[in-house]
Amino acid sequence: MIDHAGYGTLASFGAPVAHDNDADRALRAALDMQAQVAAITDPCGQALVLHTGIASGEVVAPTIATGETPKYAVTGEAVNLAARRCGIATPGQTVISQATWSRVLRCFDAEPMGEKRVKGIDRPVSI
Repeated sequence: MIDHAGYGTLASFGAPVAHDNDADRALRAALDMQAQVAAITDPCGQALVLHTGIASGEVVAPTIATGETPKYAVTGEAVNLAARRCGIATPGQTVISQATWSRVLRCFDAEPMGEKRVKGIDRPVSI
């Protein structure tokens, strides 16, 4: 599912059908977007950049529109954590959660950024 909100886009993997490799698919999509957007320039000739946040976990995804392509309203801590990580990421960077990292560590390289406090979460989160 993809939802556009202002300058952001939310993509959910695993709704309505979960796959064993949803975290891998999400990270590959983010990295592919990072690579593709580098070829796009603004009217001043500056390359566009993305900053991406990914979190894994259970969410509530009620159907808000049915039909051939149903739409979902995704909420939950994983959605909040992905948005907060997106805010932490610098241009060109993808910041993932520990839960996502544990699912993709065999396929990708990453560097820990420590723990940070983020809005809406009572405890520091691993970045």
